[in-house]
Order: sequence, then C-alpha cells, then structure tokens
Amino acid sequence: MVETKWMEELKRKYYSGISNLFVITGNINDYPVPNYLFKDYLFDSLYDMSFDNVLNFTPVTKPCDGSSMIDCLCDTIMNNKEKTAIIISYPEFLFPNTPPEQMSPSDSTNYIKLYETINGKNFIKSDNLIIFLTESKYSINQKFLGANTRSTLIEVGYPQENERLEFLYYLKKTSKMNIKHEVSLEEFAKLTAGLTLVGIEDIYLQGEVAGVLKREFVVERKKELISKEYGEVIEVLDADGFTFDDFAGQEHLKEYHREVIINPMISGETDIVPKGILYTGPPGTGKTHFARCLSGEAGINFVELKMSKILDKWVGESEKRFEKALTCIESIAPVGVFIDEIDQAFSRGDNESNSVSRNLFGMFLTVLSDPDNRGNIIWIGAANYPNKIDEALKRTGRFDKKMPFLPPNKEDRIKVMKVHLNKAKYGNNITEKEFEILSDRIDGYTQAEIEGIITKALELVIRQRKKEITFEDLKYATELMVTAKNDKIDEMTKIAIDECNDLEFLPEEYRKS
Repeated sequence: MVETKWMEELKRKYYSGISNLFVITGNINDYPVPNYLFKDYLFDSLYDMSFDNVLNFTPVTKPCDGSSMIDCLCDTIMNNKEKTAIIISYPEFLFPNTPPEQMSPSDSTNYIKLYETINGKNFIKSDNLIIFLTESKYSINQKFLGANTRSTLIEVGYPQENERLEFLYYLKKTSKMNIKHEVSLEEFAKLTAGLTLVGIEDIYLQGEVAGVLKREFVVERKKELISKEYGEVIEVLDADGFTFDDFAGQEHLKEYHREVIINPMISGETDIVPKGILYTGPPGTGKTHFARCLSGEAGINFVELKMSKILDKWVGESEKRFEKALTCIESIAPVGVFIDEIDQAFSRGDNESNSVSRNLFGMFLTVLSDPDNRGNIIWIGAANYPNKIDEALKRTGRFDKKMPFLPPNKEDRIKVMKVHLNKAKYGNNITEKEFEILSDRIDGYTQAEIEGIITKALELVIRQRKKEITFEDLKYATELMVTAKNDKIDEMTKIAIDECNDLEFLPEEYRKS
C-alpha cells in the first residue's frame, strides 16, 4: 500500500516516542491514494502498525457496559492490556470550540474527564494511540491541540500536481469508456489545482458520460466545485491569456513587475519577489485588472479572497473558514491572491469583542510572513485609503511595496481609449490629433470612466445604425459622460502618493513634485 506523507509523519513520531496523540485536520474526506477512502486507509495503516485493536468513537457510538460514551472512551484509553489505536471522529460535536463559561454542566464534566485521561501518566507512558479526526483544528476545543507534551497536529493538504496527474492516469487506466481527450492529462492536472481527488474524479466521470473531455468543461466545473467547497470566500478568476498588453499605461509599474516578480518566478530566482504588494489609489484606476494581467503574464493561478464572507457569528467558525481558504490558496500555488479593500478586510480591533478579528489578523500575518510562500503566493492588496491599513501589515517583508494607481495622464488616456476601441467590433478612423483633443477633454477621468465613454460612443453608433465609430461620436460621448471626480477622489489620490515609499512606483510627473 502506498504511504502518504502525513502517514509517514504519524508513524515516525509515534515510533520515535515523540507523540501518541494526534489531531489530523484538513483534506480528510478525500482519497489518500487512488480507490481508498480516507478512514479505510487510516484503519489499514494502523493495523499495519501492529495495533491489536483499531476503534472508532463518534458522538453516536453506543456506550459499553451501561456506562456513558465518555466513560467508555476513557476506560479504553487507560486500558494497557492490549495495544489500541483510538480514532475519535467528529470531535467538534463532543468538544466544540466553546468558551468554558458557555459550556453546559454535562459538557464541562465530559471535557474534564477526557482531558485528565489524556494527560494521565497511564496513557502518556502507554503504547496506545489517539487520533482526533476533524476538518479544522478551530472546530475543537483548543486545549486539545496541546493536551499533553506528546500531542501533534498533522494537516492533510490538497493533492499536488504530480499526485493529481498520477490519479488521472489511474482513472484513464481503469476506465471502461472510450473517451476522447481534447485536453491532455498533464494540462488537466494543472487546471485542477485546488481540487480534491474526489472532485477530479467527478469531472472525469462527467467527461465519460459526455464521451469527451474538453478544457472549457474542466475549467467551468472546477469553478463550480471551488464555489461549492468554499462558498463565496474564494473566487477563481480566469487569468489565462491576459498580459500587460491588455492594460493601457502604467509602463513603469509593468517594467517593475516583469523584472522583480514575473521573470524571477519563471527562472526560480525568487529571493527578490515581494510577499505582498499594495495597490493604492481611487476606484476605477485598474487595480483589479492589473492584478489579473500580472497573474496571466506570470502564468499563475488567480483568485480573489473575500474576507467579508468569512465572518460568522458562531465561535471558531470564522477561523475555520479562513483556515480552509488558506489551505485552498496554498494548494493552488503558484497563485496571485487579490484582496480588495484590504484596509477593511483585516484589523486587530481595539476591544475584547473583536477577538475574532484579532485571530484572523494573526492567522494572516503568519501565512504572510512564511518564507516558504515567497514566489509561490503573491498577496495583492487594494485600498482606496492605505493610511487606514494596520501598520503591522505594511512593515518590511509584508505589504511593503505600495504602488499608486492614479488617474492617467494625457498619453495614457489615449492608450486607454485605443485599447477599448480595439476591443469593439466596430472600426474607427480617429487620427492622432483627434485622440489628443479627446484626451484633453477628459483630463482627470479614471480608466473606468474612459472605458465608459467608449461604451457610450459604441451605444450611440449602434442606435444610429452606423458602421464605425467617428471622432464626433467620441466627442459627444465625452459631453454626456460626467466624471465622478470630487474632493474624495482628490483625497484618495493624495493619500496614495503620500503613502508611496519608493519613487520608482510613481509616474514621472509626480516624482518632481
């Protein structure tokens, strides 16, 4: 039987006497190896370790000898006559992550009984083994994570690309259907980053029914499965085919991203790749689109992390959701992770009622500071008010690259117009001189507002049943579309410039001021 990395770790720490209490979390509802359910694999592996008994306790396990289930569990743990491995499934329903003052008297009694049993000399010195099996370490009472000096947390990750490819070869070999592959298994394995083997099997079986496996279907079904698994917390955004050529202007930032992020990631020289990048400035200046183009040009996955969807009123639930999201992000690396309005997404809070916010903030700092993630996870934060971001996030080694995205200058306004005109299905005969006139008319407009002008001109052309967009159409559109420029936009622009700590990130005209 193939041995997984997490089972290797469990055996090594048990045999060396380091641990006999394990909390196994993460991807525990997947196939550890092809055609093997998780718990079946765990049982067989424990029997291979020469345990006399492998027992599974759940909240609905019937008590033994008329005693309570907890008494039966504690007696089994303390029994040294036989070498026994005890799996406690769904421990979150037995010992949820609940503050002591919110526990019922019976829950408190049960908790104390098991906690003292696990910490007793009888168990610590025995050959018996206990496994808590739960999807998230934040679901169970946190004291069990350090219940005794011999406890170990083992996190089961999502399958890596080589594991996904091996599983696909297994599916193809065992398939009894004649299926046409319009996407290679190698590309299939790359496309399904972030999915479980169960999810990959779902896609493959649906392909068997259809008689063909297409790239478009794999991508679409992956989005559905990710949405089902993570709700609205993680949104997979398609960056395939996007490059900086799709973004007009900001040539100085494009050059920096290519030289400091993209090229080092491609060559494997990631020492200079920043862990976090902060895009600042007014709304509509292209921060999200630039992040997508960065991911597309680098050839990496791209997702948006929506922190507003993580918060929950139940104790431990927010941390559980965030932990699951981080596991997903790590499993699809290399990846660009976009966090909009990061100034509102993360905060330590200033009173006791904000303990959840502090926990999430601490979890994020931990993963953000992990050196193993450099060059694998590019955290991209966007903020209209970067001055409101917690200073701990902006310190060196975190979001220390603060890049202003400002309303475009005259030259870039022309580039933005050309990009969007080229996307339109209608031709145009606009001269360079006319572009300059139009650009002067829309001084102060953001990239999004300029796109709105092109859209309005296209609307006028279609309504008039014309075959091309003319200078007059665009000129009239500039008269109709009013900029949202106001004191707040000016304030956001000033703050973005003031917060920038590297003149290389500023357009040339702002460096002189």
